[in-house]
Amino acid sequence: MKKTLIISSILLLTGFGIWKGISNRKAPPKGCPVEAALEKAKHDGETTHAHAGESADAHAGESAGAHDGEPAGAHAGEPADAHAGEGKVELSSEQRQTVGLTVIPVEFKPLSEVLELTGSIPEEPSDLISAMPSEPCVLSRVTVNVGERVNKGSILAIGKTESGDPITLRSPRSGTVLAVTRKAGETADTFSPAVLLADLTTLTLSLSATTEDASNLKVGQKVEAFHPTTRSDRHSGWITTISPRVDPETRLVRVAAKVDNSNGHLRLGMFLTANVHIQSGKSVLSVSEEAVLRVNGADTVYLQDPDDEHAFIPTVVKTGEHRGGRVAILSGLKAGARVAGSGTFYLKSEQMKGSMSEDSHGH
Repeated sequence: MKKTLIISSILLLTGFGIWKGISNRKAPPKGCPVEAALEKAKHDGETTHAHAGESADAHAGESAGAHDGEPAGAHAGEPADAHAGEGKVELSSEQRQTVGLTVIPVEFKPLSEVLELTGSIPEEPSDLISAMPSEPCVLSRVTVNVGERVNKGSILAIGKTESGDPITLRSPRSGTVLAVTRKAGETADTFSPAVLLADLTTLTLSLSATTEDASNLKVGQKVEAFHPTTRSDRHSGWITTISPRVDPETRLVRVAAKVDNSNGHLRLGMFLTANVHIQSGKSVLSVSEEAVLRVNGADTVYLQDPDDEHAFIPTVVKTGEHRGGRVAILSGLKAGARVAGSGTFYLKSEQMKGSMSEDSHGH
């Protein structure tokens, strides 16, 4: 009995000590494994809750504001001229007339190379007209002056024969008076001209070509003559003769061409330049060079809207050869389309204004 009482007392005291130790236990010191585990668990919980909605609202609107100032598509690999064709331009009939806007077709045509040849109009025309009386006479009056244009049958001079009969000298053809060789009171005979004329409405132009250029020329080819300084007042014509010889001094080939002078602007002895267009023989889709402008780094034409003749759509094209005032179109247009010819700089200016206006409103 006594032994049992002692054992019970020991168990009771032991249980009391354990309970007291638990109730008075302090937090583990920092750095111990138990505290590190507790701190990590607490931090993990805070992180999970603190950032649970961050992707939805913390960066809300970032695409609109975080990268303000970056161009659209800057990271999408777009070329600088990807939008060169944006911005339709509309013009009224009055505006088109004011800027001289023309519309030309996109068509298949042979490209041509332009040979530029130099030359002059001989001082003595090839086709002279001599006016002389039907019988010897003494001229009493000359009615024309040098440089005057006359018609066929016009009176050039009046005189009298040796027998005293009146005689009238008339122009055998229309032309311009080059020289008057007899004066009033002088005798005019039947074998030398009293008045010398020439038809200057068409003139012969003497040109020089290298042997290489001459090999590309043909009789009948069209030429366009103009003054080498002003490069204006164009006179159309055609090649009439190509010499089979090479000049021993200049090593050039003589080429003759007839050119129009119906306006009377060309004069004998004048120096001129002539363009000869040599076609390649191959037809390619092309437009006039004036129709193609460089816009935002890309070759651009202004395509007329098929549904609105007053609207023009900037269209990026890929171009090929530039020859004879035309440029080949490799892509971007189809045959039959119509594009702006002259006046395209005004369309470009209006397009740029529209782009600047959109940019200002966008910000």
